[in-house]
Amino acid sequence: MNDLGNLKFNSTQFNVEETHIYGILEGSNTMTWDVGIFPPGEENYIMLNSFSLHKQIFNPKLLSAYKIFANNKMDDLYGHTVYVDGNERFLENINVEFGDWDSEGQKISIIGKGLIMNEEELNLPEVEFTFETDLVFKGLNIFETTITETEKFIQDKLKMSKNELEIIYEDVPSGFRALINGPF
Repeated sequence: MNDLGNLKFNSTQFNVEETHIYGILEGSNTMTWDVGIFPPGEENYIMLNSFSLHKQIFNPKLLSAYKIFANNKMDDLYGHTVYVDGNERFLENINVEFGDWDSEGQKISIIGKGLIMNEEELNLPEVEFTFETDLVFKGLNIFETTITETEKFIQDKLKMSKNELEIIYEDVPSGFRALINGPF
């Protein structure tokens, strides 16, 4: 079991055993990031699905020192997956800060805190949460692409050469997909 950090819901703390961060290119100019923080079991975890940043970041190493604050009054937080004691819940707000990119380990540290909504109709109280962990990079995904479009993205957006990266192309139900891995 890997101990990558911790996740805490109110006073209950969990050791994190699995994490991920990966990017998904949506269209030609929008990169969203998926973050997963998983303690053992399936009862308690946080997944930030298609987390959009207020600034376009295509290369994961450029997430270093990036800060995010979002609340459900201004931002759509309902698309994120949060489970507390086996119940799917929704974020009220979240405050996240990325640490430095680890080029050798292909990971980035992250700390965060926030509030999970009170759901009176289900008798579920609000929950404060914190986490501090390392996110393991799983690649950049480009769906419905071509080899030429992928190479253009690498050159124009990542400012890298295709020879520096590992690129896997595959047919998936939504079309042709490219998975790009570092070293970043």
